[in-house]
Amino acid sequence: MVVTAWMIDDPGDGTVEYSALRVRQVLSALLAPGATNLGARSGVRPGGTGLRVTASGSTATIQTGACVVDAAVTTTQAAYLIASSATETRTIPPADGTFNRIDSVYARVYDHAVDASGQRKADIEYLAGTPSSTPAAPTLPPRSLLLGDLLVPTTGPVAVTDRRRWTVASGGILPVRDQAERDAVDAYDGLAVWRQDRKSLEVSDGSGYLEFRPAKIAENILGAAAASVTFSSISTTYRQLQLWVAARGDAPLAFVETILRINGDTTASYDSQQITGKSAIVAAFENIAGSGLLVGETAGASTPAGSGSVHVINIPWYRGTLLHKMVTVSHGLILGTASGSFESKHWSGRWRNTAAVNSLTLLTGSGNFVAGSSFALYGLP
Repeated sequence: MVVTAWMIDDPGDGTVEYSALRVRQVLSALLAPGATNLGARSGVRPGGTGLRVTASGSTATIQTGACVVDAAVTTTQAAYLIASSATETRTIPPADGTFNRIDSVYARVYDHAVDASGQRKADIEYLAGTPSSTPAAPTLPPRSLLLGDLLVPTTGPVAVTDRRRWTVASGGILPVRDQAERDAVDAYDGLAVWRQDRKSLEVSDGSGYLEFRPAKIAENILGAAAASVTFSSISTTYRQLQLWVAARGDAPLAFVETILRINGDTTASYDSQQITGKSAIVAAFENIAGSGLLVGETAGASTPAGSGSVHVINIPWYRGTLLHKMVTVSHGLILGTASGSFESKHWSGRWRNTAAVNSLTLLTGSGNFVAGSSFALYGLP
């Protein structure tokens, strides 16, 4: 076993020296972990256009940048740091006359001491794929990091798909494009990732990920009037659902009921209690065994232009199966500009069912939600 401390001055007798291998091994302490104890996550340094691939005509251009490549030939080889200090270009081979093909651009490292390649260098390489009616990217050689795929059609311009993945220093927040890329990471307890698709921070506990901000599950801003809005196939990833609503109705009334149905259930299994404050007046109201849960009112067409209603609807532990589902609502209703025309409400309700929530439908008691009404569903950790 060789234990290395870096850096220590040589006393003058040559007893302290550092081979390239030992330096790579020591530097692994500063890099995001990989599949082995001395390995690191292969990837490009995030931010900017580092090592980004573009195409124009028959030329592929690769921007300057830096990356990490874990060759993983042996468990002790450790990772290589690569820097490209000048813009690189590669020639795109001519298109096939019959089928499209997919080519790849990648960074590759050679180290004869461990791979018997006969070379000691790093390079940016181009590999043409096979033309096909269903083209696929070519298989990359060992010790490579994919940077981009190029779809070369039989005619027309080449289209580039950015395939760079990111790496960071040890303990850093790792950007990932989506869940599939996150799940491919060598996770550890405390690993923090930034989901670029959800714009949310997730932290691994070693067995799964927890989100630490509300994650937008879905959003619907109506382009045309609609009688209802549904959010379906709701993931069980979260602990609480929160539905934000800003709406107005087209019924020729001051307001109509706003109704929530869970999992498409239209049976008489919903109960609710309301407390309303209007000017100096406080009132209460209950609804038992409704065919939907009353969660407020929607301002109707007889109110002045610009009047509307807002709701923040909370469903904690929506994925549980022990208790009936409880719902709380904070709600404001604007009916005009005169005193007493603004109502502040709090609703609480129950769906008499222990099933996990997988679908939510909002509808009005009469007419439609007008175009421009906005609905957004969030998941809370």
